Amino acid sequence: MNEISKYQSFEIMKSEVQTKEKKALFIGIDVAKDQHVACMGDNFGYSDDKVFSFSNDSKGYEELLKRVGLKISDHDYVIFGVEATGGYEKALSEYLHNKSYGVVRVPTVSVKRERELATGSWHKSDKRDTQAITRIMQRGVFQYYRFRDEHWENVDNLNRLNHLLTKRAKILQTTIRVNILPLIFPELNNYLQRLTTRFCEQLFQYYPSPHHIISISFEEFCDDMRNKAKITKNLKTDLKRIYDLAQKSIGKNQNYGSSKTLELRYLAEQLEMCQRQKRDVSKRIKHLLETHESFDLLQTIPGIGKKNAPVILSAIGDINRFTHPNQLISFFGLNLCYYQSGKYEGQKKISKLGDKKVRHALWLGVHNIYHKEGTHFYEIWQRKTQGKTLSAVRKRKLKVMLMVKLTRIIYSVLKNQTPYSTSYQSEKDTLLQDQGALE
Repeated sequence: MNEISKYQSFEIMKSEVQTKEKKALFIGIDVAKDQHVACMGDNFGYSDDKVFSFSNDSKGYEELLKRVGLKISDHDYVIFGVEATGGYEKALSEYLHNKSYGVVRVPTVSVKRERELATGSWHKSDKRDTQAITRIMQRGVFQYYRFRDEHWENVDNLNRLNHLLTKRAKILQTTIRVNILPLIFPELNNYLQRLTTRFCEQLFQYYPSPHHIISISFEEFCDDMRNKAKITKNLKTDLKRIYDLAQKSIGKNQNYGSSKTLELRYLAEQLEMCQRQKRDVSKRIKHLLETHESFDLLQTIPGIGKKNAPVILSAIGDINRFTHPNQLISFFGLNLCYYQSGKYEGQKKISKLGDKKVRHALWLGVHNIYHKEGTHFYEIWQRKTQGKTLSAVRKRKLKVMLMVKLTRIIYSVLKNQTPYSTSYQSEKDTLLQDQGALE
C-alpha cells in the first residue's frame, strides 16, 4: 500500500469514528524514556479511569498488547495515540504499526490545553497527560502518523546528519575566529573570508601562529603548503600576503605546544573531519536520489540546487497527498495566522509549524535568487521595493512572501512532472498579494 492509499484509509477511518459508524477503541499513551503510561476509551464516550504503565522494551510492549487484547473483541478499530516527545515514541509506533495496529499522532499543544481545561490547573503529570490524550482522541482530534519507507527514512536521516555537521562546523569556525585568532594572529582573522577550505585547515594545523610561519623562508613555506593544501590557483599570492602579515603581526608569540596553538590545531582537525564527513553525506544523499526523477525536476527551479533539493523532497515525499498548493504551504508552516477578538485584529504572522529545516532550505533558495536579474523573483522584489526604504523586518517579510511563491512553483513542477518554465510565473498567488502580511 503506497502513502496515498494509507492516508485515504486514515481519512475514511477518522470519518467513521467521528460519525460513530464504527466503534473504535482508543489507547492514549504518554511516552517517556523508560516507562510509558496508557489509558483506554472509545468513541462512544466510555473512558477507563484506570491508568497503567509499561516499560519501554519488548516485554512492556507485549504487556500492553495483552491488556488491549482483552477489550478489542467488540471494536471495529483499535487505535493507539501518541504525542511526539523527543523521539521516544518512534520505537513504540513502529512496533505497533508492524503488528497492524492503527497509530495516530496527537498534537502536543492540544494535550497541554486539554489538560489545563479539564483540571483547571497547570499541574502536569503522566497520568493527566495520558487521560488528556485519550479525551482528545475521543473527540476525533488526531493527526495522520506518517510511516516512511526505508528509502525516504535514509534520505531524511542523512539530511538531519548533514544539518548537524553544518551546525558543528559553524560552531568550530566561530570558536576559532572569536577565541583564538584575535590572540594569536589577529591580522589573519581579517584576511581570511572562509575557514572551511582545505587551505585554512592545513595552515592552522601546521602553522598555528605567525612565529611558526616566519621561522622558515617564504620559499620553504610556499613549497610545504603547496604539497599539503594540494591547490595551485592563486596559492602563491595568498601565501605571500599571509607571510607578510606574519612578519608584521602583533599576535602573542606562542610555541607549538602552548595551550592556544594546541587548541587551534585540534579545532582545525575537527573542522577538517567535519567537512570531510559533510562531503561523504552529500555523496550518499545524491546516490539515493540520483534515480529519482523529482530530484532533477526540482533543480530546474531557480534557487533550488543539490543542497536544498534533498531537504525539500524528503519533507514532501509523495506530492499526490497534497491536493492544493495551499496545503503544501501550510505543511511548510508558511500560512498566515493572526489573533482576532472583537474589534482587535493582531498582526499577521506565519504559523511556523512543520519542519524548520524545510523553511531554511526555502529561505536559502530565495536568498540566492531575489537579487539576480532575469528571474521572476527579482522582478517581484523590484516591484515591491521600488522607491521605498525598507527596514530589515520588512525585507524579511518580503522574502517570506517569495518563499510562498517558490512553494507554489515547487508544487506545480512536482504535480505536473514537468521542468520549470516561465509559465509558472504567471500563476496568481493570493498570499503573495496579501498586503496585510507586509504592514
